[in-house]
Amino acid sequence: MRTSENFSCQIIKLDSELLVSLQGDLDMYAISNLQEIIWDHLTPEIKRVTIDCDWVQYVDSAFLQLVTRIANQLETVKLINASRTIRKIFEISGLSNFLTED
Repeated sequence: MRTSENFSCQIIKLDSELLVSLQGDLDMYAISNLQEIIWDHLTPEIKRVTIDCDWVQYVDSAFLQLVTRIANQLETVKLINASRTIRKIFEISGLSNFLTED
């Protein structure tokens, strides 16, 4: 698990999927760290990334951009356990296709 002052991340690699469990605030300061972490784990066999937002308190546009960049590289990117606020941000941004039904 990698952490910073207001952010932590745990990566679990399955066969062709990464499960990214996040905690804290996903602002522009945390996103550069998160991007590096994810890119370090993306190998050719990875086809899907699932991002668990259960413990995320805040996201900004940098997180939306990161999710979009990851989606441009892979077959599937999904967010699970997104709060109502995060869901609303993705819906308003036209990115609701990344959300799973809870």
